[in-house]
Amino acid sequence: MLIENQPKATLDYETRSACDIRQSGSWKYSLHESTELLCAAFRLPHWAAGRTGLYHPAFFELGIEEGENFEDLAEFLQWVIDGGLVESHNSFFEAGIWQNICEKKYGWPPLP
Repeated sequence: MLIENQPKATLDYETRSACDIRQSGSWKYSLHESTELLCAAFRLPHWAAGRTGLYHPAFFELGIEEGENFEDLAEFLQWVIDGGLVESHNSFFEAGIWQNICEKKYGWPPLP
């Protein structure tokens, strides 16, 4: 029986922390009080070649609350809300950052 591959969004984070991820592991790293999201890059499977969304937490602080970056983020988060699949190179790390930082600090919806 052939199982058709479902389309997947792609996600990558850049973070920083006083916590040493090599010593603590990625879950404890994501929970550490000093861990912060520097940026998130994402891509939906139906986007044109070369299009990548970017989110940076400072966009809100700088008053940049409209435009392509936010439209891309809204479309990406709607993909998640609608049950779309998300892949990443290190999914346990990305899931921890999503749940423990993006959901709690930025109000992102839960990843199923």
